[in-house]
Amino acid sequence: MKSVRFAAVIGLGVCLAGCDSLFTLTTDAYEPGNREQSAFFRDGEECKVQAGNTLDVESQTEAGERREIFNRAFDRCMRGLGYQRRGLRPGNYNL
Repeated sequence: MKSVRFAAVIGLGVCLAGCDSLFTLTTDAYEPGNREQSAFFRDGEECKVQAGNTLDVESQTEAGERREIFNRAFDRCMRGLGYQRRGLRPGNYNL
């Protein structure tokens, strides 16, 4: 029983270490700071479009690679606008 729990904890740790390649980032992964909610979500939509454009330019065939490219571009855009990334937790990502 203890070995099963240990394996589950190790597996979860491995998953969390690479979740950026398993899930697609959303605005839920960022702190809005003192920005108005409407501006925050508008910025998130703009970053989503920019990340999608980056993905189109760097077209990859593997789903994980596509998410990584999208997530890197989305993160770069959101951080460039001054938003800080929240800690990893369920709800910060979409499948």
